[in-house]
Amino acid sequence: MNEKASASKGFGMRTLKFHCLKCADCCRDLLKTVRIEGTMFQEGLHLYPEEVKKLKNLAYQYEGEVTIRPKWKASSTNKVIAYQLVNHSCPFLRENVCRIYSKRPLSCRFYPRTSWGSIDSSCRWVKKHGVDKPLKEGEITIVSRQLHEAFKKVSSKLYELILKNAPRRQLILYDFKGKKKTTIDAKKFLNRYRSDNR
Repeated sequence: MNEKASASKGFGMRTLKFHCLKCADCCRDLLKTVRIEGTMFQEGLHLYPEEVKKLKNLAYQYEGEVTIRPKWKASSTNKVIAYQLVNHSCPFLRENVCRIYSKRPLSCRFYPRTSWGSIDSSCRWVKKHGVDKPLKEGEITIVSRQLHEAFKKVSSKLYELILKNAPRRQLILYDFKGKKKTTIDAKKFLNRYRSDNR
């Protein structure tokens, strides 16, 4: 664990480097409750279109079963922008070890960041280091440059997918059961999403 503390002009600063605690909680509970534009619903693990076929092939190879449904669609073209793995537990997890670790999806690689850019407060490491709690007065917390860089990479990919496939910038969001939940203005949402996580 890399944890640094420094003080400058009355501000405390902590820099934390994320280290997986190997608890596998995130692999056993893939369905998360989210609140988007005032609508609450459960969604599965975020997958990009190019990850779907790869994951299905890996499931066949490892004799696992994956259930994948659309997560976001462009409202004007009905094209799927993102998918979601809706198994309650990851079919590739055995005795707290990921059998496809080197081939795991981006969402797994960038955990505890979520597909919405926030930090998953149910992560044990996040709880252990108080990253899920409000900051003390005058404290600035930087949660690992690796997570910030990962977020920038994922948000850029997401931004490009939406610009390319959703000409009217309207996205339809679906829950893990495949039920339409809400429609959002993707451009407005992405601009806020990116500025909140700089």
